[in-house]
Amino acid sequence: MKKFLAQEEREALQKQHRSEKDRRVADRMKAVLLADAGVEVKILAKFLLVNRATVGQHIKDYKTQKKLTLTSGGSEGYLTKEQTEELLAPLREHVYATTLEICQYIEQTYDVLYHFRSRTLWLKEHGFSYKKPAPVSAKANPAEQAKFRAAYEKFLAEKPAYEPAFFVDAVHPTMGTKLSYGWIPTGEDHPIPTTASRTRGNILGAVHRKTMPIIKDTYDMINSCGQKIFRHRREEIPDVKIHAFLDNGGYFKSLEARKYAEKLNIKLHFSQRTARTSIP
Repeated sequence: MKKFLAQEEREALQKQHRSEKDRRVADRMKAVLLADAGVEVKILAKFLLVNRATVGQHIKDYKTQKKLTLTSGGSEGYLTKEQTEELLAPLREHVYATTLEICQYIEQTYDVLYHFRSRTLWLKEHGFSYKKPAPVSAKANPAEQAKFRAAYEKFLAEKPAYEPAFFVDAVHPTMGTKLSYGWIPTGEDHPIPTTASRTRGNILGAVHRKTMPIIKDTYDMINSCGQKIFRHRREEIPDVKIHAFLDNGGYFKSLEARKYAEKLNIKLHFSQRTARTSIP
């Protein structure tokens, strides 16, 4: 850092520092004097036991306003009251995923450096929380899962060794808005416009229970994909009975899909026991 103090100004600060009783003001003077002497900000921060953003603000305050004293009896923020009020508006309108993004916005907008920890405290003090919309769990009932596991172990003990078993599942990637975490005013929701697109793909996979090869198929239409994956497995393994373990997707449990599987000699086992679909 280049020298920015005149000789008379430097001597006056040194003299004032020797008689200064307020430690916080004295630290500001140290920051200014040492920065003028060429000491790096990161070293000053370590020496004064504060973060680099604080040191940078002390130096900027002196350069722009010749400011060394505090305007109140307590500690002050780096932003003025007016700047703080102005900043709250974009924070409420736009969800920032990280504190670093907020620090960068403040630096670009107000030319003020903030350490991310200081910014986190500031956000909490001003009523913001780091959170994500609460999803509704889609997990199966634990009691039903326990029943299924017992039935599955019984099935393995009684099943002929030559009859293959597959675990089948589907994934449907969509082109749409995905919500994530961000800083949002505590107790408030932050509506985010979502895309109107309903574009999505249909990918079904099957894993052989014993040999574990992964087989996948893609389908344009979801309604018929259950029947198609049954047919593909039958074409790969002719003659013997096939067992398929599935979730409760409608394309697997539909009457058409179940009748088609029965026609192909494929036994369907669903993840939850129901009146019409269960492990015998």
